[in-house]
Amino acid sequence: MQKNIRIFTAFSACLAVVVLALAAHALPRYLPEQTVNSIETAGYLQLIHAIALLALSPQETIYGKQFRTGLNLMALGSSLFSYSIYFISLKYVPGLEFVKFIWPLTPLGGIVLCAAWFLSGISMIKKD
Repeated sequence: MQKNIRIFTAFSACLAVVVLALAAHALPRYLPEQTVNSIETAGYLQLIHAIALLALSPQETIYGKQFRTGLNLMALGSSLFSYSIYFISLKYVPGLEFVKFIWPLTPLGGIVLCAAWFLSGISMIKKD
């Protein structure tokens, strides 16, 4: 399982760095400032959770199945949150206006992230 999390983390962090570079250098020419700010927020959240997953994944053998579930939820939540914002930003591309219908995935991703951190914390308390 740790290998899968590390692979996910590597690609997630890579994507976050690419998105943040685009938000800093290219996107401001084409998108409204508020949209660029949203993309940056999503990129930072994705990068922070990739780093957290990288740091926490070796601990899954110590804290067990509930902790592993928390890590999986963290990967899912950060993906739902960040990717939905990336896709919603595509509504400014002619012909892709339809993507704004996925907005419910953003708060759902945030809820899943909260559940992931809560579950991970509970599993650490139980172990100690």
